[in-house]
Amino acid sequence: MYPMQEDENLFCLGLGKKGTFNTVDTNATAPNLPGPGRTVGLLLDMLGKRLESFLNKRATKRGLGPKAVAEDIRMFRKHRVMSLSKRYTASLEQLPKKDAKGLKRRCKILLGYVRSSLLSTQLIALEELVSLCIEDPTIRTTLATCSLESFELKYREPALFIATTRAFKAVSGSAVHAIWTSVVLRAVPIGGENHEALELWSCLRESLTIVFHRRALPR
Repeated sequence: MYPMQEDENLFCLGLGKKGTFNTVDTNATAPNLPGPGRTVGLLLDMLGKRLESFLNKRATKRGLGPKAVAEDIRMFRKHRVMSLSKRYTASLEQLPKKDAKGLKRRCKILLGYVRSSLLSTQLIALEELVSLCIEDPTIRTTLATCSLESFELKYREPALFIATTRAFKAVSGSAVHAIWTSVVLRAVPIGGENHEALELWSCLRESLTIVFHRRALPR
């Protein structure tokens, strides 16, 4: 377990990996090492990526995996019939107790995929978390009430670090959420159709990615 650290209002999550060594035998099977193990490493790396892709697609078709859970959350919140402006003026307190409990249970399942042993599954889960936080403040508030230990990193993966930092701030950053709310309510008319907000969501996600990518870079 690695503690969370705060730097310039950005929560940076500790990185580490147990059992690392400074030297590696040339027969090791890593794809980026010299020696006879390189070919085997490249093959294993390629097979691993294909296996991850296959497992993720299979899980989605069976109604499992982070994408399927995220879609279930959207359906539970009736995103197809509820306008974006209505979502942004609603609150968790307005939800019936039964609905609030059902939403939290689904959010916990999605957070569980953030701890997946498959990197691709982790990245998909983190991306869905960011999207849901932008699309529906009630979901963001619910996620914030869950245990956020899922966001603690254990491996040195730059893409995973940036995605995790972005998702963590999307869930826990009340200041970021306040900006989103202001922008959305100004840009989307009350009762406006959801398709009017698609470009706005894309801009918000892109902006969030750029901000955290720059802050995560070593100085």
